[in-house]
Amino acid sequence: MTTPAPRPGTLPPSRPTTPPLLLDHLADPALVTAPADAPAEDRQKPVTWALGLGDDGLPVTDTFDGRTRGLLVGGTGPRGTLLTSLVLQVAHAHPVGDVEIWLAEKTGGRYAELLHLPHITVHYDAHTQHHPVTDAEEALRQRQLRPFRADGSPLPPLLVLFDELLDWLRMPSRVDLQLEWRQRLAAFQRVATRGSGYGIHLVTASAHWPFMSRDHAKLHVAVGQYRRVAFPAVNRTTSQFLLGRPGAETLDRPWRALYTPSPGRTAPLPTATFELRRPTGSAPNLPHDVTAGVDLLLDRLRSSSG
Repeated sequence: MTTPAPRPGTLPPSRPTTPPLLLDHLADPALVTAPADAPAEDRQKPVTWALGLGDDGLPVTDTFDGRTRGLLVGGTGPRGTLLTSLVLQVAHAHPVGDVEIWLAEKTGGRYAELLHLPHITVHYDAHTQHHPVTDAEEALRQRQLRPFRADGSPLPPLLVLFDELLDWLRMPSRVDLQLEWRQRLAAFQRVATRGSGYGIHLVTASAHWPFMSRDHAKLHVAVGQYRRVAFPAVNRTTSQFLLGRPGAETLDRPWRALYTPSPGRTAPLPTATFELRRPTGSAPNLPHDVTAGVDLLLDRLRSSSG
């Protein structure tokens, strides 16, 4: 499969300070996989990361594995910060080659710092000729044909992150392009429902989930069993769509969110409230922002390669 490479570049001599980011539990042994020189089978652990700090003072964690579907993020909060936190934590916990990340953003530039990380093997923006959904479906087809490496070990997990998914799946105004659009929606549904069994996990963030038209029915079906993160919602209807229950409309700060790991239709949904913040006095030596987090990881990679 031919896919676009991340945009090349070197670290600029000086960069502006970025907003604080949750990196509190990067050193937690429970979130770190086996070292790079361990046997391959010992490194095939689920991808676990901390979404934020719960009301009980403990991290609220999420896991990607073969038994779970993807993750849907909605609401009016800092969705991009949550995706950045996911990338940094996964890159910290997994050696290069043990996890692969594709990052799709229409606007471009929001995640420029992260593109220096070798874990991000493909980056999409508005100028990329390839489409992430088309490439993800091809990756699924290849994994169905060859699910193992040459040495017999499983292929590494592939996380496909969509920043504002609807920007990538918006219905075109031209009638002659709508058939291709519907085919792409069907492709997304196939990857979203079958991909996790082959190590392909979708993370879909969008502020406008409740306002999709009936033409997006395949999207609704595809993400029906996804874990949910809801930042503050504008009303109960929005919260009901995002979480399957009200509650997100009562969140009083943009950095607060609700997480449900297993959406259900009959039983009460388990939820956890968390904040994207660093607990007071915890791990003061860990970086607070994106720039420091990327530099820490790059220094570690240079040291290990030297």
